[in-house]
Amino acid sequence: ATVIWRNRFRPWWADTVYRGIRIDGNWKLQPPEGNDADSDDVISQDETLEVEQVADRLSGKLILVPGRDEQLVTRTLEVQGTISDRFVMISFFPPKPRRNLGYAMFLGEICGDGARLVGRAVYYDIQNNVIRAMPAVYVRQATS
Repeated sequence: ATVIWRNRFRPWWADTVYRGIRIDGNWKLQPPEGNDADSDDVISQDETLEVEQVADRLSGKLILVPGRDEQLVTRTLEVQGTISDRFVMISFFPPKPRRNLGYAMFLGEICGDGARLVGRAVYYDIQNNVIRAMPAVYVRQATS
């Protein structure tokens, strides 16, 4: 009975009474504009963030498809995070077993009509073996 309470009823109840912003769905990393487009820290890969939300808890996956000039393979990272008011904090990490590196963090704000997450990403640059920070904007994808 305790397991059913903890794993089924409590998450359902929390999600039912949650009155905050909903960000579940698919998000795409928007290419940088202006001065940010000339930065050395620009990621040339295509990023799709798939978010599932239960109350203020976030989970899902981040799919990274390398650009044509990168010597990397397509990777999928697990997502865990929280949302409070309009602020989002997300951690990305490799699935188990952890054979590949690819850690990142995102701290951002939901802007406008809720279709943009604007903030900064901190990530481990695998090719150059260094931790980097960069502006990041995710745009909500239309559901079909």
